[in-house]
Amino acid sequence: MVHIPCLDNSSIKLVHEFLGLNHEVCGFIVPYKNKLQAIIDDKAKYNTSGYRKYCQLHKYQKYIWHTHPYSSKAYPSLEDIEKTIKHQIIRIQLIFTRWGIWEMAARNAHILDNKVRDNIDLINNELYFGTEKGRITSPSLRHIIDYNYSLNKILGKYGFKIRFTPWNEVQTPHYCLH
Repeated sequence: MVHIPCLDNSSIKLVHEFLGLNHEVCGFIVPYKNKLQAIIDDKAKYNTSGYRKYCQLHKYQKYIWHTHPYSSKAYPSLEDIEKTIKHQIIRIQLIFTRWGIWEMAARNAHILDNKVRDNIDLINNELYFGTEKGRITSPSLRHIIDYNYSLNKILGKYGFKIRFTPWNEVQTPHYCLH
C-alpha cells in the first residue's frame, strides 16, 4: 500500500489565515503524527515594502510552501515555477492563494533558458488577462486546464508537473499531496 502524505487541517487553516496579510508568508512542510504539517520558516527574509511583497526561505527543503495573499495574483509567478525546476532538493512546492492550492513538482534540476522563460511569461500573461488581471474571485475550469496543460507541455522534459485544487475541493480534515 502506498502512503500519500497529507497536510493536516490545522496547517491548512493557519496558512489560509495568512492570505489576509499584505505580504507572502513561507515555510516548510514536515512530517508530524502520520501527516504533514506546515511550519513557518522563522529565518526567512521578508520584503514587505514595494510592489512585490515576498518571502525568501533561508534554505530549501523537500517540501516548501508560501502564500500569494489576497492582494496579489492567485497563480504561480515565473520565479515560483523556476525555483521548483532549478533546485534538485525541492520535491514539491505548494502555493496557497485565494483561488486554492497550486502544487508543483519537478524531477530534473535545470536552469531555464530565456526562450523557456519567455514562454512561461506568455502562459502567465494569458491567465492574467483571461482572469481580469489575475484578480477574479475564482477562475473558470477552462482557464486552469489551459494554464496547467500549457506549462506541463513546455516543462514536461524537466519532469515538471503542476496541479491546482480549488478551496471548495480541499478535502477536510487534510489536503493530500499528489
